[in-house]
Amino acid sequence: MTKYRMVRETRNRQTCRMLGSRKHTFCWYEVYYVNVRRSFRTCKVGYASSQCNIQKCSRNIDCYPGICNKASMKCSCSSEFDGPNCQNSVEHNQTLTFIMRGKTGGFKDIRNQDTAGTYENREMFGQESLRKAYVIFDLEAPFHCTEGITGYLCEHENTKPVEFDLDITSNPDISVAFPGWFDADSGIRGFTYDVYLLEVNSNGRLQNVSTPVLSKICISNFTLPHPGMYAVVAGVHDLANNTKYTRGLILYSNPNDKIEKTDIPLAVYPGPGNNTVDGAFWISDLSSPVTLQWGKHFTNKFIANNNYGSPVAPLPHQFLESNGNVSSKGVTNIDGITKFSFSVIDELQLPLTLPQTWTPLTPLEEKLTLSALTSRDTGNNYTIHMKVEDLAGNVFTDHIYIRVDNTPPNVKNISANFTKSVKKEERGFYSSVDISASDFDGGLHFIGFTLYDILNPSDPKQIITGTQPIKKTNQNPDVCQSEEKCVCTTEKECYDNPLKLYLNNCWFVEYVDVPIRIDISVNNKAQLPSNITYQVGLCMCVCTLICFQTYTTYTYVYMHIKCIHNLNNK
Repeated sequence: MTKYRMVRETRNRQTCRMLGSRKHTFCWYEVYYVNVRRSFRTCKVGYASSQCNIQKCSRNIDCYPGICNKASMKCSCSSEFDGPNCQNSVEHNQTLTFIMRGKTGGFKDIRNQDTAGTYENREMFGQESLRKAYVIFDLEAPFHCTEGITGYLCEHENTKPVEFDLDITSNPDISVAFPGWFDADSGIRGFTYDVYLLEVNSNGRLQNVSTPVLSKICISNFTLPHPGMYAVVAGVHDLANNTKYTRGLILYSNPNDKIEKTDIPLAVYPGPGNNTVDGAFWISDLSSPVTLQWGKHFTNKFIANNNYGSPVAPLPHQFLESNGNVSSKGVTNIDGITKFSFSVIDELQLPLTLPQTWTPLTPLEEKLTLSALTSRDTGNNYTIHMKVEDLAGNVFTDHIYIRVDNTPPNVKNISANFTKSVKKEERGFYSSVDISASDFDGGLHFIGFTLYDILNPSDPKQIITGTQPIKKTNQNPDVCQSEEKCVCTTEKECYDNPLKLYLNNCWFVEYVDVPIRIDISVNNKAQLPSNITYQVGLCMCVCTLICFQTYTTYTYVYMHIKCIHNLNNK
């Protein structure tokens, strides 16, 4: 009699139901009938089938499907994505979608227990599962709001790729920020930067030294090791590991590195050049343009010696320059000075007061034509203020006085009194000539004189030439003028009256019994002279002059010479 058994297979169970003395796994709902004694020999469950597809979502096209390895349960997709609908390379902002499909299932071998042979092999399939993975290609580096990308505006008008709390500073502690950076695709991941000291190269440009003095990652402050000019080279990174580089510059100066005046004086032309009298430049020319020159007069040695105003060489890779107060283009400067300004005051400022308004001098040069002095006359006085600024932001002010005097001194007369053997100093005996002179506009400055041997009038021989300063008197102006013992200017500067020109007796030693001519010039502060010539002639009397001369051995020699003492006005 044939026996029939009903077997019910239950899905999702991993144990086989007992048939006889054997265990089997039932993987599916199924009812079947057999007319022989049968049992499950083996059974397995897992992925029954898989497939991998790739899509370029930006183009909505399929690439060739990949192949799934049933043994490893891994899919390997075509590495080059080449197919009838695919390009060989990916593009920026393109998304690749990997689609994985898999079905559960398995198989079972049914055998005949009577014969121990395989009766049937049956495959089973369950539900399908789908998973997706996305790869977004970001091939472009981050960008800054100053680059003009549509839709990305700077929060502030002066936003820079690299910003420091101060890019010109005497403080070594620096704060740095990177505002205004965007990455429209993967987003900003972070910032890194290196700090380099700059040195001038053989081409006259500043460039990085080979090794950075500092390297930082996402740190907003650092300390510079010593004064100098530095480049902060920063990398701005996005999540796709694209990088854009930017550079900012810092000038760190020592507080003592200031503007200073050199030993080279200022000069005024036409006129006295670099000569001043009582702290003022005196000019007598009323028509020529007046030029003030100050070549090499101002300097900042720290900036000038290191050429910190020079252009900075570009980096060897693409980068975005961030120029603030310190520019990679370099700054026009003269000895570290970047700006000259001036102000002209039509008076002699005593005491000095700095002006409120300044006129910058362009182009940058070390001279200035003073157009305000075009219309000038005797008695005019001017105060010229100068303000200089250097690359480090230091400011220095200076000033000069210019005074105008177009009239020479007034020499009234020269006394006929030739005074002999006056002991003027402890080591000398002199003779003197009295001179009465005045200059009411500016004052007297010095007496020039030249002595000639005129034994042969047609061929005078110069004996000696020199100058004698005219000193101001300490007498009370009102008293001495009333007593005619002094002459004064309109500003109450007074001089003795008469003036005395002292002539060293030793100059006459070799010219006994020889007529001597004295050419005298009385000069005012504008160096305008009034010239007079006098002659010491032969006379019947003989006097004794004492020559008191100092030699290198400091021995004193006394000489008695004949004195010709008549002074005659030529």
